[in-house]
Amino acid sequence: MRIKIPSFLHFKKKYGLLINDSEVSMISWHKGDMERIGLFSNDDTGVARLLDFFAKNPALKDQPFHVLVNIIGEDYRFEKVAHLIGKYRSDFHFRRMQQLFRGSQYCMSYVQGREERGRRDDWVLFAGVLTENKVQPWVSVLTRGGRFLAGVHMVSHMLSDSVLRAVGGEQKGSNLVLTIHERGLLRQTFFVNGHLRFSRVSKINDETAEQVGASIKRELERTLQYLTSLKISIGGGMAVRVIAPSAMVGQLRESVVSGERIKFEFHDAAQVAIKIGLGAAVEKLGHDSSLPLHAMFSELHLRQLARLNLVTYYFLQMFAKAAIVLLAVYCVPAYWTPLSDLKQGYDHQLEAGNLQQQANDLRRRYNSEVGGIVGEPPSSPENMQAVSELYAVLENVVVSPTQLMYFIGQGLRKNSNVEITMIDWHLSNTPTPTDNSDNVIVSGEDIYQIAQLDGNLLEGRAGETYRDVARRAQRLVQSFRTREDVHVEVLEIPSDTISTENLSGDLSSDLDVEAPSSRNFSLQIVWKQYDQEGLAERVESL
Repeated sequence: MRIKIPSFLHFKKKYGLLINDSEVSMISWHKGDMERIGLFSNDDTGVARLLDFFAKNPALKDQPFHVLVNIIGEDYRFEKVAHLIGKYRSDFHFRRMQQLFRGSQYCMSYVQGREERGRRDDWVLFAGVLTENKVQPWVSVLTRGGRFLAGVHMVSHMLSDSVLRAVGGEQKGSNLVLTIHERGLLRQTFFVNGHLRFSRVSKINDETAEQVGASIKRELERTLQYLTSLKISIGGGMAVRVIAPSAMVGQLRESVVSGERIKFEFHDAAQVAIKIGLGAAVEKLGHDSSLPLHAMFSELHLRQLARLNLVTYYFLQMFAKAAIVLLAVYCVPAYWTPLSDLKQGYDHQLEAGNLQQQANDLRRRYNSEVGGIVGEPPSSPENMQAVSELYAVLENVVVSPTQLMYFIGQGLRKNSNVEITMIDWHLSNTPTPTDNSDNVIVSGEDIYQIAQLDGNLLEGRAGETYRDVARRAQRLVQSFRTREDVHVEVLEIPSDTISTENLSGDLSSDLDVEAPSSRNFSLQIVWKQYDQEGLAERVESL
């Protein structure tokens, strides 16, 4: 979530750090005008120089600092997870991020939408920093000595908010934004229907336009291979929007030619800077590094990498500016309104919104289940009576999850180090339910018990590779295939391939290709409890 700050509230100079793999820039920003006031190497020597810089500039002691991360060691995972709200969602997302990013404290989750049918699961983008040692020392320096941390953000999220629209990014289809950053860095940010899917940084030789054009073609080919491994189709074509320095735009347009599937568009970084409201010349910070920095400074971004207890200034700033707006609108009456009452009202409004969302979900689920039985949502006493009679019959028929869950428990006891995150049990007249037949029971037809089992394989012995995890997953599946009347369908399972193997060398030098790329599994266990004749005999005997 982002909140646009009105221009008349930009009354105070802001400061930030732009962290790259090799160096860190200190930036000052005021009303769109940006200036670099320090440059440090990203190592122990640079950290020591920053401490000395703060000692020589005591005026920066009480200033808030924003941090923008632009490093190679970033990771993005796009997953479908169960729809949760409130504390349940935050706790689940926190546990998932700890599994994905190996305990890194700089990670975030972003819910991009929900499925339209079925269980209405959430589509979530998880993003994190794998090479935490490139970021943590600088944040530690900022949080010591009286300085405030206003937030830790990623360049990819700043590009998605403002820069994508400035280059004409569409809300439908696939878009790839290429930005050429200083010190030979090329960032590729991929969007699907306007939502960020992943972003990657690679080092290039940017001395001449010909060298940059060759690097663009080479890195774009690697990205297309990565999309293929993720099973993301660009059959309808993809627009590649390149943001380049003014001197390179014309030469790149001649050397990098569009094809049938890939359409290139080249944009001048200086013109893009004007579109998003940047007052200073974009060349001050080298190519287009100032574009995401300006977006970070001119808006409040509530999604960020830093933990909430680490941000010591961010929300104080937001509440202070909200109080100023209230004073300007309501004058004296608002002046006597305690800020504690404002916060309490905000909390009540948030709680009311969560309750309303729960009520709406229950109402939709109830109408869907009842409508599947009687043919339409309950709108008359006759429909409600039909529902009651059908449920009364089914209560006397021995159809319960007890026996199937006992069988699942027997299989799980044969496998150690398994964590179950979700078990969904329901009945169906078909062994492979569709959107029209799922959870619909019609008298006189077959009855199947169906359980979906989601979870992940915990870490086993030391030095376990992805092949070991794949073998453990196969043993788990075989433990449920011991009965002839039980069918096990594998929806997701750790395999003996690594989808990111082609990119692992560029994403991070510390990435271990032998490490498991995924430990998740999802199984659907189907048990036919009654056939048509058996169910009819059971109902008639009641």
